[in-house]
Amino acid sequence: MVKISANKAARPLLISCATLLAFAGLFWAWCALQAENEMNTPSMSSTPHALKDGSSAQNDLANPWSRESASASSQPERTIAPNASDLDKRALNMDIARDLRTSAVADAAALRVLVHRYDTERDPHEREMIKALLSTINQPEVIELSKRLATSSDAEKRRDGLELIQRLSLESADVRNVVKQVLMAEQMPSVLLQALSALKPIAVEPPEAREIVAQLNSLSYHADAAVRRQSILRLAQWDANGESAERLTQLSADQVPEVRQAAVFALTQIKMRKDDAKTVQSSTIGDGKESVRIVPR
Repeated sequence: MVKISANKAARPLLISCATLLAFAGLFWAWCALQAENEMNTPSMSSTPHALKDGSSAQNDLANPWSRESASASSQPERTIAPNASDLDKRALNMDIARDLRTSAVADAAALRVLVHRYDTERDPHEREMIKALLSTINQPEVIELSKRLATSSDAEKRRDGLELIQRLSLESADVRNVVKQVLMAEQMPSVLLQALSALKPIAVEPPEAREIVAQLNSLSYHADAAVRRQSILRLAQWDANGESAERLTQLSADQVPEVRQAAVFALTQIKMRKDDAKTVQSSTIGDGKESVRIVPR
């Protein structure tokens, strides 16, 4: 009986000792693992500073934003506020874009490489950045790209091409013809809206101005309210003679409030234009052969 009682009294002590030994073993293993990690991890002081990338502009054009990733990977780790890091990254992007634009403007070969990069890029983010860069370069290569995209069978490419045209210039009759072709044949409202945005008012010959006003007047019947509204706003700029006044009066009772407001605005603009001296009046100067151009307000 005494032996059995002693065994029962010793059992809790044995369990406690075993538990302590187990925790001690885990602690030693954790310490050993930490020591091994510290030996394998290079210290901050041993990390070399980033070297400035000396690659050529052609390499930058082949991968425009590679300098950003290279710089980010080679810079030593710093403890800074997230907003400061975002500003650093944005400044780096601006520096890269400035260098690429300078190269593309100065060198036609570099510009062709950038255009090719846009055509072949599959990453949407980088493609958008290249497009934004190209939209600041009013050169024949970019204008040809915009025309090619605007007449593509792919709706997204048509929008991209029209966006480039909007940011560049409508001075070329070829470019205006592309926009007018889209306005005449396009079915997708989103592409039509981009074409209307590209149709900025500029000085053109009276027959072409009347053609554009007729197209805009036709689009004011479109089933999509956004297309109707945008065509009305363009009529306010292009209609120098009040040819669309009757249609605009009808649209002032449109079922969509935004369309009604646009129609009232356009009617007001046309009335003001009529009350003022006409922007350009036909006049005979010299031998009477001078061409008269209409400048929409």
